[in-house]
Amino acid sequence: MSDLSDQNQSVQSVPPAWKETFTLLESAPDGVLATDVQTRIIAVNQAICQISGYSREKLLSMSIADLEVVETPEHVASHAQAMRARGFDRFRSQWRRADGRIIDVDVGTTLTREGDAFIAFVRDISELLDSQRRLEDTRLAQYAILDAADETIAMVGVDGRIININRVGAARFGKTPIELIGNNIFELMPTAVASSRRAAIEQVAASGQSAQLIDERDGRLYRSHIYAVPGGQPRVVIYASDITDINAAERALRESRQRLEIALAAANESIWEWNFDTGAIHWSPEFYHSLGYAEGEFVACLDEWLAHVHPDDREPALATVRAQLANGSEAIEAEYRIRTRSGEWRWLLGRGKVIERAADGHPLLLAGTNIDVTERKRAEEVRIRNAERGLALLRFTEQAASLDERSLLAYGLEEAERLTGSAMGFLHFVNPDQETLSLGLWTARTQAACQALHDNHYPLARAGIWADAFRQRKPVVINDYGTAASPNGLPPGHAHLLRLISVPVIEGGKVKVIAGVGNKATPYEQDDVDFVQLLLTDLWRIVERSRAERELQANLAQQRELNCKLEEAHNQLLQSEKMASIGQLAAGVAHELNNPIGFVHSNLGTLESYLGDIFEIVSAYEAAVANPIELPRVDALLAEKDFGYIKSDIFQLMDESKDGLTRVKKIVQDLKDFSRVGETDWQWADIRHCLDSTLNIVWNELKYKCQVHKDYAADLPQIRCLPSQLNQVFMNLLVNAAQAIAEKGTIAITARLLDGDRIQVRISDSGSGIDPANLNRIFDPFFTTKPVGRGTGLGLSIAYGIIGKHHGKIEVSSVVGEGTTFAVTLPVDPPTLAGDPALQPEATQASP
Repeated sequence: MSDLSDQNQSVQSVPPAWKETFTLLESAPDGVLATDVQTRIIAVNQAICQISGYSREKLLSMSIADLEVVETPEHVASHAQAMRARGFDRFRSQWRRADGRIIDVDVGTTLTREGDAFIAFVRDISELLDSQRRLEDTRLAQYAILDAADETIAMVGVDGRIININRVGAARFGKTPIELIGNNIFELMPTAVASSRRAAIEQVAASGQSAQLIDERDGRLYRSHIYAVPGGQPRVVIYASDITDINAAERALRESRQRLEIALAAANESIWEWNFDTGAIHWSPEFYHSLGYAEGEFVACLDEWLAHVHPDDREPALATVRAQLANGSEAIEAEYRIRTRSGEWRWLLGRGKVIERAADGHPLLLAGTNIDVTERKRAEEVRIRNAERGLALLRFTEQAASLDERSLLAYGLEEAERLTGSAMGFLHFVNPDQETLSLGLWTARTQAACQALHDNHYPLARAGIWADAFRQRKPVVINDYGTAASPNGLPPGHAHLLRLISVPVIEGGKVKVIAGVGNKATPYEQDDVDFVQLLLTDLWRIVERSRAERELQANLAQQRELNCKLEEAHNQLLQSEKMASIGQLAAGVAHELNNPIGFVHSNLGTLESYLGDIFEIVSAYEAAVANPIELPRVDALLAEKDFGYIKSDIFQLMDESKDGLTRVKKIVQDLKDFSRVGETDWQWADIRHCLDSTLNIVWNELKYKCQVHKDYAADLPQIRCLPSQLNQVFMNLLVNAAQAIAEKGTIAITARLLDGDRIQVRISDSGSGIDPANLNRIFDPFFTTKPVGRGTGLGLSIAYGIIGKHHGKIEVSSVVGEGTTFAVTLPVDPPTLAGDPALQPEATQASP
């Protein structure tokens, strides 16, 4: 109520003409006050109280001079006098508020019509002036900064007139800013530059859009940015800077980025950033490119990433990351497979760290890299697979001791199928005619899926590409059987064939076996091919060794039987010469057999020891596969057993044993050929082979005192003969020659073709020779010049009869003290047997 009464009292003091107006202005936002002609305040509205900080009662006791900061009462009086003359006035002033703060006010005054009071309208402009001062300060600071800038900054009109320019820009033209203002900038530039600048300035001023130009002057590069200045006359601001060094830096930066991209590509790395809350993921371009996608081809988010991750790896990868973050780890790491555009699965190693967390420690942002570790994973898989395959190969020898041949082959085939991840396997024998297969073995899974029926012998001519291993004499791998060329050769009911490895075993220039595996879930790789080839070769070597051992046992049994027969023959008078020779040779043959058999037996003992060491190492390997902590024991065993030496020595040992067994086999075979003395089957034979096999039989009689020289013509044809009987002839001649040499001497054997239809064999020795008186009797039965007990006198007689049976002749020449030569001449085709088609010579002759 006091305020209202004060207001009414104040209004009552206002001249009557202003009372109504003043009452309406009581709530106006601007201050309104009235003074008398002596500038004493006689009325105020509420806004004046707020502006001045005084109460209405206080203000009505004051004059304008009490509020003014600078002006004295005299000045106020002079303003009032001037206003009476004009009737109004407007000015800025400063008031001191009740709290002592000085404010700026804008005052507009007018004299009442009656001339007895002043009405003033007052506005507080302190904030406005402060803003203007701040703006001015900012402008001054900007001008200072621009003037100190390293770039040229100029404001020009569309006509090129320089309105303002900083010192750097003026210096480029060799003048001061004052000297340049008002000049035409186009006239200061080279003509070519001025033309492009003029066009650019006109375009910017007209469109309001900015422009950028780059030009070269004095070997330096300059970049100019042109901006339109809004409002008023068309004008622009030009910022021009020397970018020579910046351009070099940018080029270096680009090169650095290119090197980084090359390094990332070479390291199979890409960069990612993951918003853990929203699931948004940003990948660098390398991530997309490494997987065969275009940059940004799929949505960068967690769900899209999971859609490309292998189903088996999605939950484990996320669980690993969450577990690491839950444990407070700053770093995370997870391996997973991701699908490429081609459908291939690649292994990635994701590594990263938390780069931003919420106040409660919750991870917000993670960043890191993806490294393609596919090759490393494959290498690990290959290493593990090769270790398992190596153990499997070692187990073959162990299995060979307890399995028969077919069971061993079946076991090896099942292992090849298992260790290559295949779904089928087969093994077939190639017949000696090299035209047909003897269908052999199928794995159990193959038999379950295949209902095809075959004859035992399958013609290779009808076999499809699965038999190309036979035709090409090398392993064949097919990873898409359906689209391969000529995929025929599969009979009705055969298992569906998707992928295939087929390998041959070649021995003596002929394919012995074709085996293979098929239908692996993924394409076969070279290491699969190498393993199947190695497994099959090793398996076949074991089979061949087993066969050789069985054959050796059979040969030894046969040799014992032969010795028994020779012993019986020795006791028969009618064959005393034959028995004498065989009895004499038996000791030599036994001696020749004992040597290789002896060291083979010794080698087998060494091999048994080696196998014990190897199996101990294998057991350690098997334990290490199950528990890697056992690996040091494997290394210790390798060193303890000297595995490196075993690996090298075992093959040398086997080679020596095979050589010994081959020697035994050759002797036994030669004995078999030689033992068929009574055979009546004529056949085509190589005379050189007859000589060599006989030499092998009698070698024990010759080697201690004779050097044997052989000279066989290369053009010798085969002859039709009884080979074992000719062998007996050559044996008698060679033994006689050796016995004619007292201590040391030579025996020369030559074989020549005479007249194209006869072969002559000459056996010469450097022995004691034959007395001429005895030359006519040496072929007589029971005639001998040897001491009693050294011969029966039947050898040369039997030889003479055998050569006569072959329609040949045997001649002798001798010089006492110098030696003897026997010449045996044989027809290529004896006349009594000519024309028999079953006994025609082979088209090709044996090599010497």
